[in-house]
Amino acid sequence: GDYELTITAPGGITDAVGNALAESVSMSWNLDAVAPTVVIGEVATPRLSSVPVVTFAFSEAVSGFSLNNLTLTRDGGADLLGNAQDLFSGNTIDWQLTELGGITNTPGSYVLSVQPDNVLDSVENEMEVGAQITWDYGIGISGDITYDGLQEGTLTLEIFAGSAIAGEPLESHSLAGRATDYEIVMLQDAGTYSFRAFVDGGDGTYDVGEAYDAISQLDVDLAGDTTGIDFELYDWTHAFDFTAGWHGISFPGPPLVPSFGEFQTAINGVVWGQGQQVASVAAGQIAYWVYCHGEKSADIRGLNPVTEDTALVADWNHFGVSANAVAPAVGGAYQSVVWTWKEGRFESVAPGDTLVPFKGYYVNVSIGTLLEVE
Repeated sequence: GDYELTITAPGGITDAVGNALAESVSMSWNLDAVAPTVVIGEVATPRLSSVPVVTFAFSEAVSGFSLNNLTLTRDGGADLLGNAQDLFSGNTIDWQLTELGGITNTPGSYVLSVQPDNVLDSVENEMEVGAQITWDYGIGISGDITYDGLQEGTLTLEIFAGSAIAGEPLESHSLAGRATDYEIVMLQDAGTYSFRAFVDGGDGTYDVGEAYDAISQLDVDLAGDTTGIDFELYDWTHAFDFTAGWHGISFPGPPLVPSFGEFQTAINGVVWGQGQQVASVAAGQIAYWVYCHGEKSADIRGLNPVTEDTALVADWNHFGVSANAVAPAVGGAYQSVVWTWKEGRFESVAPGDTLVPFKGYYVNVSIGTLLEVE
């Protein structure tokens, strides 16, 4: 703090022969008891490049600050600093640590720490508190994730080593939105990785049993920053195998539009909807006629329905179910048994038998009603 000492004249002060003090006199001084502090310059994170230089700003001029006060680690490993790095200052307040590019160019999480030992100001107050910064460096990944399903849950992107989704993910990144551009930095070296994007029930953990999961996988060889890794998420997938001729099919929920287009191309045939009109898009829980000129196989992906039960209108209904349901008997709203198409002809479904997803059915009802799934 600041101090001042004053002697006020005459104050009863005399010399040896009795002359009184003629003038007052004072002096002041400052006692510096404040330890120096330091702030490490900001390093952007996450980042797609190494860090060549880090700066340090002390609260006052210091001595004793050296490489011995610094440690730099990656992923909790050994200290990376050595004789190749240079620490210098022009005024002993502002310092620079240089030659870091060669030791910060490996993907990972970095921690740079300042230890306060033996760092002194001009009156030898020793620094008491150190400082620390962290940054992440890796491969930049960006693209589009689209999902038009239910809005609950967390959109998450997981990264797995190798060309298959197996074991625990290396990294997990929570993302915002449902139809979104994403940018992440993965803290991995160049190599082959698999990605799983999904919407879960809310905690960011993939659970195959959750109703709102949507999953897509892509195997990518990464040697550097990569753009255009796109995902189109889906809730269900199904593989159809068709013989030549007509088939009655349905979907538990609406197929993805691009997937339905791929499906039509794969069967190289006709898809008819209500009123024998060629279908360009498809809905869930509605049945369709498919005609193939020969044996065909086709995969298709889609979203869960808004409601699981199938809504029937007063008339003949060409319908499907989102999950197993019990075939109703004639009576009440139901004016007919349920019919399906099998091996080139219509066949009735016995009341109490199971109606299954992906097959097409006919039934006549007198009033609107819901066919409940199990």
